[in-house]
Amino acid sequence: MTSATEQASADSSIAPGLDEWLYGENTDSRSLIVEVKLPQRRVVFGEAQSDQRRLPRGLVSKDPEARRRTIQALAAYLRDELGLSAKVLETAAAVVVTASPAQARRLAEHALTKRIRLNRPLSPKRTA
Repeated sequence: MTSATEQASADSSIAPGLDEWLYGENTDSRSLIVEVKLPQRRVVFGEAQSDQRRLPRGLVSKDPEARRRTIQALAAYLRDELGLSAKVLETAAAVVVTASPAQARRLAEHALTKRIRLNRPLSPKRTA
């Protein structure tokens, strides 16, 4: 039988520190950030005005709508298959969900899941 650490290290989509919760005996839900696998983008460089250095001007996608559709497809899976409500963070290419360990394990196996990590709570200063 493999340990929780061995299982988590074998699954690169799981962030370090989640293994005990994910493969342990508890069933409490946690807030997670799920990063989405997206089509490749490339950086476009341009000349700077002052010193002629090449600086990044932006990112270009082959199909900008493919990014949005991919994120929405994962959000639909979370809603329809796992019964979770997802907060889509389109700019970050991620979704935030509150999931049980069993739901998180199913999510880790999804083809569009790049990485799962804990969602940090805001500090008291930022919520006031």
